[in-house]
Amino acid sequence: MHNYYTLLYNKLVFNVLQEQFGEHEAVLFARSATAGGQRFPVHWSGDCESTWEAVSETLRGNLSLTLSGFGFASHDIGGFEGHPREIYMRWCTYGAFSSHTRLYGSASYRHRLSPYIYAAAIEAHETGVPVQRHTMLEFPADRTTLHLDQQFMFGRSLLVAPVFTTDDRDTEYYVPAGKLSEKFSLPRNAV
Repeated sequence: MHNYYTLLYNKLVFNVLQEQFGEHEAVLFARSATAGGQRFPVHWSGDCESTWEAVSETLRGNLSLTLSGFGFASHDIGGFEGHPREIYMRWCTYGAFSSHTRLYGSASYRHRLSPYIYAAAIEAHETGVPVQRHTMLEFPADRTTLHLDQQFMFGRSLLVAPVFTTDDRDTEYYVPAGKLSEKFSLPRNAV
């Protein structure tokens, strides 16, 4: 009953919202789920620390969630407490390429991407393919993509490789074969 409770609770809240606001107007923002919970989006990872390890764990957790059939996954940008400047800046960049965010338009990238995000959200709703997706979902024939857990595709066309460190080490990422071009980048010295 423990795991099933989250499904019952989310279904109840979703139905109340639907009765209140009308069909196709209900949105549930939840952090607990079980099998079947993807019917009541939107999900986020819950409270986490403001550390480099936590932002990396958040990305891996959201990739696992979306591989499990959840179309919309997000996180508390910057973590729950603390918000060291370097972590917050990098987390904001990652958050700009999540299916939903709590920054409410303060990131100009998201504003420019609104039509793209909307199209990806419609695709997630109609097909079940998540907005933030593991790279292997777009490149299934490329075996190298099977183990990538620090980068992802945002919709069909944007490869996102967040930087989760402040030191001078280069961040490594893998670019699958195909025609790609750089659209957005945050210089290392921006933090």
